[in-house]
Parts: sequence; structure tokens; C-alpha cells
Amino acid sequence: MHNAAFTTLGIDATYALRPTDESGVDALLAELRRGAWQGLNVTTPLKQVLAAHVELSGAAVRARAINTVWRQGRRVCGALTDVQGIREPLAAMVAGGGDAALVLGAGGAARAAVIALDELGYAVHVAARRIEAATAVLTDVAPQRAGRALALADRAGLTDLFGSSLAVIIQATPVGQSGDTHVLPWREAGSSGVAFDLVYRPRLTPFLLDATAAGWTPLEGWQMLLAQGAHSFALWTGQRPPIPVMRDALLVALAG
Repeated sequence: MHNAAFTTLGIDATYALRPTDESGVDALLAELRRGAWQGLNVTTPLKQVLAAHVELSGAAVRARAINTVWRQGRRVCGALTDVQGIREPLAAMVAGGGDAALVLGAGGAARAAVIALDELGYAVHVAARRIEAATAVLTDVAPQRAGRALALADRAGLTDLFGSSLAVIIQATPVGQSGDTHVLPWREAGSSGVAFDLVYRPRLTPFLLDATAAGWTPLEGWQMLLAQGAHSFALWTGQRPPIPVMRDALLVALAG
């Protein structure tokens, strides 16, 4: 996606994988400061870890998480373009406002989802493996219409929530990458709503297949990946991203 954009715009750059874990963060930041990298994307589980080491901007301040890093002179800056990556595809499908939404997860992507839904006017509930983590997301992000914090194992609580006025459910955990899925009370849900999975491989995750069978409209994770990537590209290069080129390259890669 990014390499196709660099080629199209004639930018002498390469987007490459730089594996690391929490123990390697200092070395990674040293590489960035001495110019080995112009910028980075940050993936789970380092979105919140790296946020503590860079100058935060925009939604990253509120979320305490980042997915994009770039150099600006001697400054190392961080942003959470996941927010735009979630909000833009969702806004193209729904009117927003008035209704309730549920976010599954409590990591950096989940925090971005809560902010995006808040900006669209939803009441936001969060369900995570640990109720303490779900509570922390709602407390830290503080959406204007904060809903309930639940544990994913709280069958009664989820059943009650699914039977209410949910209009959007966003799956913001790694679940689904290996064919696994959340056990959710889809039978209690109304037959209209948008199910958005931030996992993009496979394109049709078990979560999306379950939602589709229940009559919900699926929103595939590649749309989030594309939108957040376009905003990251603009921060790194200062240029307008060639989105059609990026989209085509992304879909070819996912098909492979």
C-alpha cells in the first residue's frame, strides 16, 4: 500500500517491517532520532507503550495511544490515525447520533473506536476480557455519552445489551485472525446494524460472518487499514496520498 504510493509519487522511500517488542523500544526510538526512519506505524501491543515516549497530537492525547510516529526536526511526534480510519468508513455507511454502539476490546484500537464513535454522536459501551480494562477505556477516553463497561464473559450483560438499541458493533481485538471468534448473543440483536471488524485478514472474519447471518451489514477491516494508512502517509510525507493506488495495492495483497 505505502510502497505503491511512494512509487506513484516518485518518493525515494521504502516501507518495511521493523520487528520489536517492549524491550526494544529505546533502540527503535534511537534509530528514529538519528534518521534511520522518517516514520513508523505502531501495532498492537505497543500502541500504548510507545505513546509514553513521543510528543502526542490530536486524538492520541485523549486515547494515550498511537499508531503513527514521525520526525519533525528533532521532535518525535505520535498520532492515532486509527480514529480517522474507523470514523470515515463508518460515517459513509451510517448517519450516526442518537443510537448506541458497542466496542469489543480495550487496547489502542478500541480506544480509537470509542473516540470515533463519540465523534459520530453514539452512546458507547465497551466489553473486554477484563471488566477493569473496559472501565479504564471509558474513564480515560471519557466519551460524552459513556455507556456500560462489561466483561466479555458476562453473558447476561451482553444479552441485555444486544437486546437494546445497538446500531454499531466494532470488533477491536486480534480475535478472528486465526479463525477464532467471540461468542456473542446475535439472536438477541435487532436485524439491522453495522458490524465493523478491525481485523483485515481474513477479509470475512468469523465475527463478520456471524453478524451477516444475523442480518447485520458487515464493514471489513481493510477499509479502516486504508483510511488510517492514508492519514499516516500524509503525516510522514506532507503530500496528499494517492488513495486509489493504495486501495488497489492493498486489495491485491490481501487477495494473495
